[in-house]
Amino acid sequence: MPKILEMLQKKISMSAIAGEIGCEANTLRKRLKKMGLWHPTSRKQIQENARKRWDERCEQAIMLREIGLTYKAICQQLGCSRSGLYQQLEKRGLK
Repeated sequence: MPKILEMLQKKISMSAIAGEIGCEANTLRKRLKKMGLWHPTSRKQIQENARKRWDERCEQAIMLREIGLTYKAICQQLGCSRSGLYQQLEKRGLK
């Protein structure tokens, strides 16, 4: 158990931890939840985290575009799709 707690503190994914100890991620979640050591992330928090990640990606995309990179190259560098980036830039009024 100390190894699992250490991995959780290092923000290692539940699937990676489960793979490391040889069980399914759902089983690990259930056990940790029963022991009061894991609480699921709320939908609101997930959406907020995604918004923050896209805010950062959009800022980086604008800077990369200003130095002459194509959207294709920018998306490869940022690890996202062109359509996703276009949509997020438009949503923020940056395109």
